[in-house]
Amino acid sequence: MDVVITENKAVEKKNLLKKLAELKLKYKVVISLIVLMLFATTYYGVRVLSLFRVHEELNTDFILVGANYPAKRLLSYEIPPPPELKDKDNPINGNFISRKKLTEMQARKAIAVIFNNHTDARPQYGLSKADIVLEVLAEGGITRYVSIYYENQDLEKIGPVRSVRLYMIEFIQAFDDPVLMHEGQAGYDAAPFETYNPRSDARGYIYKNGINSLQSAASRYRDSERAKTSGYVHSLFTNGDLLKKEIEAYGWVEPSEIEPLKYKFDKPFDQRGNFVSMETTFLGLSASSYRSAFTYDKQTNTYLRVIGGKPDVDALTGERIAPKNVILEWHQYVDARDGHNHLVIDMIGEDDAVILRDGETINGKWKKTCAECRTHYFDDQGNEIELNRGQIWIVNAIKSSSKKVSTVVFK
Repeated sequence: MDVVITENKAVEKKNLLKKLAELKLKYKVVISLIVLMLFATTYYGVRVLSLFRVHEELNTDFILVGANYPAKRLLSYEIPPPPELKDKDNPINGNFISRKKLTEMQARKAIAVIFNNHTDARPQYGLSKADIVLEVLAEGGITRYVSIYYENQDLEKIGPVRSVRLYMIEFIQAFDDPVLMHEGQAGYDAAPFETYNPRSDARGYIYKNGINSLQSAASRYRDSERAKTSGYVHSLFTNGDLLKKEIEAYGWVEPSEIEPLKYKFDKPFDQRGNFVSMETTFLGLSASSYRSAFTYDKQTNTYLRVIGGKPDVDALTGERIAPKNVILEWHQYVDARDGHNHLVIDMIGEDDAVILRDGETINGKWKKTCAECRTHYFDDQGNEIELNRGQIWIVNAIKSSSKKVSTVVFK
């Protein structure tokens, strides 16, 4: 029976081929094209080629398995965790952080670093990562930076580091007893040419007020390459690891509670002002290389920093320093007459201020009622001025009575 069926199929197949052979040429072509389109599929690597399309690469992440498929051969897939919610304020500048980050920050002290701003000390490392920066005169028309690190303390390189002045300490005290990283300080040694002035004696102030002064050998290092190219005095650096170890060694791992200011969201693009720039010459005898300027970038709503006529770039990140808020504060000053040309700058009290924010220029007042108090800002109606969330840069301009010594030009 099986033999008969097989023979019948062979006969049928032979008859079908015979009929196809007898077809006219045009029908043969049509049939050939249909067969070609249906079956002419070629595998090329993992891509499938056909007359219709080039199919995407085969996805081997998923396979169909039966009930008896070995469990050990199945691939597991771990769902990634959701992004960390950042809905808490960094108390220093309002930057949004997570609850976990805020808890971590509140369990430690902020770190203040005194930055060298001599032309040979540039470019500096780590300024763009500071929560807030004070730009203020030292001597001879040369400025220094006082940078506070609370959110970002694990930086690879910070500096160069330089010596501190008493008014700089009064600024940092507002951040709940921070650790002060510096190299030396203004002091009195009873030398024949010296005259004691308690308002310029930073060494005595550190001792009397129990400031967490950090300038141990293990807390910093010399950059040999910078020493060769810029000089030994401009080559002192630190980093997050060194600071952390020394802070732990000194027993300064304590909780902190820093007073916040009022913060807000950036204005929408179409509501931002058209401010151009602000340029500050701190002292008449200052070289142009210490002239500080900020140019407003409406797109990013930041203020691009310029120092000595050149873009100020953070050597740590390679990025332009661009704070969200720039605040010009006017402060009374006198010569300390202590034999060292030190200055006395009043940091406690109130005076005029100009706040640059959202491309706008807001005239008002700064008020700091004690060394341990934050400086707050008020408009002409006495309302506290809200700052944008992000880095704050303070420009400390000086005046003598009603005469402005620093020169500030707005464009």
